[in-house]
Amino acid sequence: MKVARLTPRDIEPDEEDLVGGSPDLAYARRLELSAFREAAREVARWLEDGGRRFGRGSGPGEEFAHLYPDVMDRVTADGLARIAADLLRPPPAVDLSHVAPIRVTVAEALALVADRLATAREASFRDLVADAPEPIHVVVRFLALLELYRDGRVSLRQARTFGEIQVTWEEREPG
Repeated sequence: MKVARLTPRDIEPDEEDLVGGSPDLAYARRLELSAFREAAREVARWLEDGGRRFGRGSGPGEEFAHLYPDVMDRVTADGLARIAADLLRPPPAVDLSHVAPIRVTVAEALALVADRLATAREASFRDLVADAPEPIHVVVRFLALLELYRDGRVSLRQARTFGEIQVTWEEREPG
């Protein structure tokens, strides 16, 4: 009962809360409260230790200021203007001639696969990619199939590992 009364609550506990419950739950709450008390003691110790420490200014004292060079001595308006011009100059154009152009999109593949499945109602993945001219088209159609699966528009079955994937069109619309 003592543990139940000490447990923090948003509402006032009734008699059943104080008396009822399992002994295991009361023991777990007691352990939890003990951990919180220990954490509170540790935080209080840290705060007390921190109150005895004082920061000090860094760098040399005023009497040594004349020994260090002035960092702003060599800064000029022309130098700042050159730096600003360099920063504001547009970056050089990036040569993208080595990157293959995008010839097929997931949206196009999504429309194609959805259209074929809406008509046929069921097909294998092999049938859906039979007319794919390049491997990238196979990959994009697979991604389109995953999108349809995620939206709940198709169901997928595969009897064994690396086996044929059977795709069935579902009546549900995306939502």
